[in-house]
Amino acid sequence: MKIYGIASLCLSIKIDKIARILNLTMTSFLHQHDLIA
Repeated sequence: MKIYGIASLCLSIKIDKIARILNLTMTSFLHQHDLIA
């Protein structure tokens, strides 16, 4: 059970990092194309 908790924690951290990277990429992409101020 402890191993499962650690694995799910690592997975959620990875997902959070990926989401942040995607968010930053999309934001900078939109800024480049002047779609958002």
